[in-house]
Amino acid sequence: GSGMKVSIRQLGPGMIQQMQHVCPECRGS
Repeated sequence: GSGMKVSIRQLGPGMIQQMQHVCPECRGS
């Protein structure tokens, strides 16, 4: 993989929070 994982959280109507974090499987390689 690319080493990054993107998660999208819906906080409410029309409100989205996008988080980027390193996935542990590929150790950010």
